[in-house]
Parts: sequence; structure tokens; C-alpha cells
Amino acid sequence: MKHLKGDSVKALCILLILVPYLQAGLIPGVLEVNEQVSRNLNILVIEGEGAINNIRQKAAHDIAVKIEDRNHSPVAGVFVLFSVKRDGAGGSFLDGLEFVQVKTDANGVAVAHGFHSNGLPGAFRIGVTATYQGLTAETSIKQTNAAAPAEDSRTGISNKRLVLIGAVSAAALIGVLVGVRSGSSDFAIAPGKGTVGAPK
Repeated sequence: MKHLKGDSVKALCILLILVPYLQAGLIPGVLEVNEQVSRNLNILVIEGEGAINNIRQKAAHDIAVKIEDRNHSPVAGVFVLFSVKRDGAGGSFLDGLEFVQVKTDANGVAVAHGFHSNGLPGAFRIGVTATYQGLTAETSIKQTNAAAPAEDSRTGISNKRLVLIGAVSAAALIGVLVGVRSGSSDFAIAPGKGTVGAPK
């Protein structure tokens, strides 16, 4: 019994001696764990979230993310994989690929260049996977493929109606010029209200 109590006291004394070193992370292996915890990856989308791609133009644009640790410090050298599904609405990166891998720069930023719509309307997501020294983080970026509206959202006037109005105005101007050149005294412009009908 006395022997057990002696061992317990000895173990307690050793533990009390080691506590300050454990807290400071000076015990072999503890420092490495603390460093790994501080490198937890966070993905911040800085370009591309909520984008609406005009399927009539198929213009290319960039997608960018920033990788930070848990202290919000940028992490350089992280491999970031951008990917999109083949089926349905979506798009592709340079060379028509459905995925591209990019490494973060000194600011923790990774940019996927040249993403463009595949011409199919609908919502889709671009997957983002970050990998660094055994750590992995994932997120997705939501985008939508859609056709450009036929009407100007500010005026509500369609392109066809604008062309019709322009044609009527041009015809009236030509009539005025012809009348002036003819020198006819009988030519007169009577005031009135013009009407423009819907395109047929």
C-alpha cells in the first residue's frame, strides 16, 4: 500500500513538473500538433460566387478563392482543385477540361482562368477542394447559365420595337427631305399624332 502511494506521489510530481512545458508546447510532438491545428484550412470565395453566365455569348471569366488558416492568415502553396460536373448546366475551363488544379500564391489566392458556360441553361455548382500537408477543405461556388433578357430591364423596350421605331422615324425624315427638295409650294407638314403598332 505504501509502495503504491509512493508511485502515485512520484507520478504526480513528474506531472506537475511537465505541465509548464506541455502548455508551452516544448514536449516533443506537442509543438507539431499545435502547428497543425493553426493550419486548419478555410476557403474564401473572392470571385465567381452567384455569377450569371450569358449562354448566348459564352464569355470566359475567372474564378478565385483565398485559403486562410484558422488565424485568418493566408496559406501559400496549397493545391486547389476546381471541378464541375459533365452532365446538365455547367461549363469548362481552359482546353475544355471539367477540372483544373491551381497552387495558391504568397497571398493565399488561387485563380482558375478561362471558365465559360457550356450553353445549357440552369443552376450548377463548381466544386473547390484545397489540400495542404494532409489537411483538406471543401466548398462549392454557385453559378447559373441563362440567356440574356430580350428587353432592356431599364426601359422595357424590346430590340424589335426599337428597330421599328427607328424605321418609321427614318421614313418620315426622308419624306420631309424629298418635299423640301421638290420646292413644291403645296407641300406642308400637318401636326398630328403618330402611332406605332406592335411588330407583326
